[in-house]
Amino acid sequence: MLKIIGIIGIITASTLLGFFFALKLKTRQTRLSNLCSFIEEIEMRIRSGAELKKIFALSGKNVGIYDDGYTVKISPENLFKEDISILEEFFSGLGLGDTESQIKRCQVYLSLLKKQEESAAELVNSKSGLYSKLGFFAGLFISVMLI
Repeated sequence: MLKIIGIIGIITASTLLGFFFALKLKTRQTRLSNLCSFIEEIEMRIRSGAELKKIFALSGKNVGIYDDGYTVKISPENLFKEDISILEEFFSGLGLGDTESQIKRCQVYLSLLKKQEESAAELVNSKSGLYSKLGFFAGLFISVMLI
């Protein structure tokens, strides 16, 4: 009886681990989508002449972007290194130029981030189900090996 409970526990734990990795992929895609919306909002606010500090105060915390007065901090949660480097490049030069150059900067980095979002969507489509199934079958394999 104890062996059966242990086997069920192993299968459950490994299946949940597979679902966790699948969820991480999905949350990366969602976060990139939210960051794209945030950059679009920055572009609109630059067009209207709003101050950058007000932009970060209104919407930045929702997407994990914080302005500490000197630099922009990016929460690395659920992002790849490439995503973070694109965002750091974008925010390092934000506010250094006239309105038209800032709008073009927003558009260029928005297109780069959208490519990252598309690749994240492809990863979700190709690997999300795989991670879930792999977790279950790994638990099943371990259980069979223990019997």
